Amino acid sequence: MQVIPELIVVKMTSREKRSLYRGISEMIIWVVGGRLGVGDVVSKLGKYQWVGKARKGLDPKEGGEGGGFLVKEHLLGVVEVVVKTEFEESLWLKIPGGRGEKDWFVGNVYVPPSSKKVASKAQENFGQIGEDVQRFSRKGEVVMVGDFNSRVGKASSRGQAIGQHGEDKVNDNGVRMLEFLGSNELMELKGRRECDKPEFTGQRAVCNEYSILDYILLDRGSAQIPELHVSVIDIGSTDHFLIWANIDRSRKMDSKKQRKVFQWKIERLGDEGTRDDFQKGLAGSVEPFRKLLRSVEDGQVDVQAAGDRVNKGWESILNTTAETVMGKQVVRCGVSVKWWDEELKEEIGERREVFKQYLSEASEESWEKYRAKRKNR
Repeated sequence: MQVIPELIVVKMTSREKRSLYRGISEMIIWVVGGRLGVGDVVSKLGKYQWVGKARKGLDPKEGGEGGGFLVKEHLLGVVEVVVKTEFEESLWLKIPGGRGEKDWFVGNVYVPPSSKKVASKAQENFGQIGEDVQRFSRKGEVVMVGDFNSRVGKASSRGQAIGQHGEDKVNDNGVRMLEFLGSNELMELKGRRECDKPEFTGQRAVCNEYSILDYILLDRGSAQIPELHVSVIDIGSTDHFLIWANIDRSRKMDSKKQRKVFQWKIERLGDEGTRDDFQKGLAGSVEPFRKLLRSVEDGQVDVQAAGDRVNKGWESILNTTAETVMGKQVVRCGVSVKWWDEELKEEIGERREVFKQYLSEASEESWEKYRAKRKNR
């Protein structure tokens, strides 16, 4: 398969699937919160096959809420269900790329609402999703659709992981989702288009409250930003709307020189509590490091070998502490960037020129100019 023309995320019951299906011609449809049939995780729907997964804690034999995909029958021998994932409330498909193209990993995710009683659960959920994304992104390109139960607010300027035209509210899931997007170089498609009011993805009938909880996520370097559409249509008992986007997957395989590496999330050291944790972690390793130094004090030891042992030991202490306190994020090296935001492209270009000026002059004035430019991003 060369193209996935459209992505769909919608909640529906099994009766409602068939009525919506008549107006859709996509090859793969994401269904979040679909009603699974009793004892039936894979079932037929017209020319589509339902590949689904029950919610955590529910017995598929009794039916109930679940998420999954409607896959055209002729693709069943091509796509592969990824069995092993860190985050249980997710289902992933691997779609082989054509000649010169990357494989695609498409994910369907449900994140439970955040709870004040278990504030750490949101961080754990997005941490596990991040591990899956990093694993898949090393092998191909990632697209995700899901009910994230996350209110992420809106960006202050263009070129960020979220759009400028969302809603103002941010919840605990939203805070963690923003960290997740930044760490994994993903962007969500909503809020990119100026409009009179936010394009909400759902409405709670009980209190008539509108919200944005459903998202389509893409690799920030994968393509131009597609336009996302929201259709407020009556599809039965769901309180979620239909959202979809056209995505071009004709991008060629990256050069072998391009690679993905990991770096520490050093921006977290801006928090005083994180800095204290980092210092305490290093302090806890003082005694082992002293023992290492004593072991190389013998004058008979080769100086070069001793130095290498000390450097390696200290590096190991730093890496272990940094991974525990700060965590990692994926970074691409050697990638020829396809800019999806002209304003951002211009801003980055100006910042690079200012930095080149600082390198050539090495003056305090040029440094302050560069630092001010970074603050204005």
